[in-house]
Amino acid sequence: MSEEKIYLIKNDHGEYLTVERTAPWWNSPVGTAVRNIDVALAWAEKYGGHVVTFVEEPKKVVLTKEQAEIVERAHSGKFPAASIAFYGDDDEEPLMNAYVNGYTVAKEKKYNVKKATYQRGLVLQVRRYRFVNDLPSG
Repeated sequence: MSEEKIYLIKNDHGEYLTVERTAPWWNSPVGTAVRNIDVALAWAEKYGGHVVTFVEEPKKVVLTKEQAEIVERAHSGKFPAASIAFYGDDDEEPLMNAYVNGYTVAKEKKYNVKKATYQRGLVLQVRRYRFVNDLPSG
């Protein structure tokens, strides 16, 4: 996960600061984003606002149906970490990441069977496919 942050300046009315060459102004839906915290703090002090930090959303974990059930059980229980530790076997880290950041459930593998007949008998070709379905984590 990338830890790169961007900063915006927001006032007490919920408006964001837009800074261009001509002059700065407060605009409610958008503002000027900066990557340097020192610049953001200087603008906040100069124009009368506070710094708001934005970070990238973490990637969701792909889980099997059984693992997703463990995470759902953890969400509904009193002690989620204990539930994941007890039911999760060796998958604690991805299950905890799924609990915190969300997850998607992988579809069951489907098999495509084709028949081909040759002079000496029947030969089967089997290919495996894996599908991933994005489901909300609840």
